[in-house]
Amino acid sequence: YLLTVVGCGSKSETLIFCDFDICCSTSNIVCARFIKPLPPTSSNARLSVATSSTVAFKTFFLVLVGTDLVLREEKYSLIVKHSLLLNIEFLLRSLSIVPYELKRARSQTSTILDCNNTEDYCECPNDFIGSSCEIQSVDVCSKHENDTYGSLFFITFGSGIDQFSSKTASDFNFTTNLKRESWSNFKSGAYAFVNSVPSSLTVLWHNAAKDHTTNDTDGYMYLADLGKAGEQIFNYQINNLCVGMSYELSAYMTNVMRETWWLSVTEPNIRFEVRAMKENGDLIAQKSTGDIPIYKHMTWSKHGLSFVAKSSSVVLLMISNVDGHWGNEVAIDDIQLRVSSANQTGFFYPVTYNRPKLCPNAIWDADGTTVFNQSLIGYHARGIFVDSNNTLYAVAQDHSEILTLFQNSTIQVLSKRVQLANYTGIIVNIDGEIYLENGTESGRIVKWAKNTNNSMSVAHFPGHCYGLFIDHNNSLYCSMNEKDAVVKMSLNDKTSKIVNVTGTYTDGSGQNQFSGPWGIFVDNNFTLYVADSGNNRIQCFQLGENIGTTIAGNGTPNNLQLKYPTGVVLDADNNLFIADKNNSRIIRVIRDDYQCVVGCDSNSSSTSDKLNNAYALSFDSHGNLFAADEYNHRIQKFTLATNSCGNPN
Repeated sequence: YLLTVVGCGSKSETLIFCDFDICCSTSNIVCARFIKPLPPTSSNARLSVATSSTVAFKTFFLVLVGTDLVLREEKYSLIVKHSLLLNIEFLLRSLSIVPYELKRARSQTSTILDCNNTEDYCECPNDFIGSSCEIQSVDVCSKHENDTYGSLFFITFGSGIDQFSSKTASDFNFTTNLKRESWSNFKSGAYAFVNSVPSSLTVLWHNAAKDHTTNDTDGYMYLADLGKAGEQIFNYQINNLCVGMSYELSAYMTNVMRETWWLSVTEPNIRFEVRAMKENGDLIAQKSTGDIPIYKHMTWSKHGLSFVAKSSSVVLLMISNVDGHWGNEVAIDDIQLRVSSANQTGFFYPVTYNRPKLCPNAIWDADGTTVFNQSLIGYHARGIFVDSNNTLYAVAQDHSEILTLFQNSTIQVLSKRVQLANYTGIIVNIDGEIYLENGTESGRIVKWAKNTNNSMSVAHFPGHCYGLFIDHNNSLYCSMNEKDAVVKMSLNDKTSKIVNVTGTYTDGSGQNQFSGPWGIFVDNNFTLYVADSGNNRIQCFQLGENIGTTIAGNGTPNNLQLKYPTGVVLDADNNLFIADKNNSRIIRVIRDDYQCVVGCDSNSSSTSDKLNNAYALSFDSHGNLFAADEYNHRIQKFTLATNSCGNPN
C-alpha cells in the first residue's frame, strides 16, 4: 500500500498511516513512525521503519532543508521534493529494503491506485498518476454533496411529453462522436434524449424507467448505446476558469440493462478527462467510473472527478473505456461543473459589457447629456454599446459609420466607414473587435479588428440580426426579428454551424414563439433574455430550453404595460433594464416590482429629460446609463446621481 507522511508538525508523536488512514503498526505489511516529531523549522528527526511486525526497527534521519525533505542513513542521502509529502514505499525501494509482504499485499489487491506506470508499484502520491505524477485522479467532492457551491453549468436535458426529444447535443453546448438516431435505427454508436427507457425493441432494458432529475416531470436523459473504446460521449469546451481553483465535474449514470442469467454482457465503463483547450491538449485530470453494474432496478449513481484548473480554458470529456457489445448501454443525467470551494464563483469573466452594482434606491440625473447629436449620428439613433473600458460605440446607419467615443473624451470621435444593415445590433468582444451586420447581404455578420479599417465575414445567419450578443463561451447570438427566432453560432467552431436557440419561425404569442424579437442579453449562466417587441414582453430562456418564461410585460403580476420594447440589459443583481421604445422610457424591474428611470411621464419630447422612442440602452462601469433616443436623433447619457445601499452590513 502507498504510505504517506501526514500531519508533520510540532505537536505530539506523528504516525504514518496506510490503507485509508488506518495505522498499520500491527500489520504484516510495513509501518513507520517518528521517534521525534519533525518541527516546522529546519531540524532533524528520526524515522523508524519496520519491514514487518517481527523485524526490528531501522532508523533513518529526516532533515528539513527549506522546502525539501532529506532522508539520511549513513551512506544513503535522498532528497524528496514536494515538501512534506512522501511516498514511503518509493523511499524504501530506493534504499533496497522493500519487504516481500508489501509486494504480496499489492498483488492480491484488485485496485490500489489509478496509476499509469508500468512498474509493479506506484511512485505517485495520493490523487496523482502518470509517469511524472502530474495528472490528477481524484473522486468527486462527496463530502460537499449537500453544500450549495457555485454551479457553472447544470445540464438536465429539459423535459417534454414526446418520449424522444428533438434536441441534439449542440443544443446543450457539447459535442459527441455518437450519432443521434431515432428509435427505429437505434444501434451501437447512437444516442438520443428520452424521457423514459424505451422498451419497444428489447426486453433487456429497464423499460419505462425515468430520468434522475428531481421534480422533473417527463424529464429527458441522455441515452447512449456505446460503440467502441475511445468514443467521446461528451465534449464540452469551457472558458474563463480561475487558474488554481478547484472544480468538480460530475454526472449521474446508470446501466439500463436488466439482470440476466442467460446472457453475458459488457458493463459500461466511462473515463472522465479534463484537458487544456488546444489540439492534443495536455491532460490535466482523469478518473474512470469502473464497470457500471447491472441492478434489478435501474439505479443512478454519481461519478466524476475533482481537478485544479491549470488553464483558464479546458475541455471536459467523457470517453468510453470498452468496446460496444451487449450491455454497453448507459443513461446519463444532471451533468454539472461546480466549484469545490465555498463562496467562489469559479469563473473569471473577461466580458466587455458592464453590469454595475446598483442599489434599489439608485437615482439617475433627470436631465441627460447629448454625447452624439444628429450631425454625427444621422436621422436614426439605434444600436449602441459601451464596453468595459467605458468606450461608447454607436451605429450611424445614415452615414454608414461606426462612431467611437472614449471615456472622458469630449472632442475625439473616431469613425469607421462601413456598409450597415438598417437595424443592425452591435457588440464588441474582449479584443476590441466590433461585430455588426453588413448591409450588403441579409444576416452576414462582419468583424472589424481593433484600430484598423479592415473587416472580415464571421457568420451568415438566415435573417437580419436586430440584436447581437457574445456570451463568455464565445458564442455569437442573433435575434432574427423578421424570422421570429433567436439563433447562435460558436466563434470557436470552424464549421460555422448555426444552432436554433428558440423560436418557431412563425409569428405567435406562445411561450416558444415571438412577434418580432429585438434586443437580447445572455447572462453568466447562459440564460437568454429577449425583448419580444410585438408581444410587449421580455422573455427568459434557461440553457437548453426553448420554452420561455415571461418576466416583464404582458402576463406578469406587476401589470407592467410595455409598448414595443426593443432593448434589455441586466445589472449585477440580475435586475432588468428595458428600453420601452414606444412609451419613450427606460424601465427597471426588480423582482415583481418596477420603476421608471428615464422619460417617466410617457410624453415624448426633445427636452433633455425626455426621449422620443427609446431604442436601446447600455451601462458604463460607473452605472451611468446611455440611451439611443431614436427620433430625437441623438445618444443621451444619464449620470448616476445616487447609489447608496444604506446599511453596508
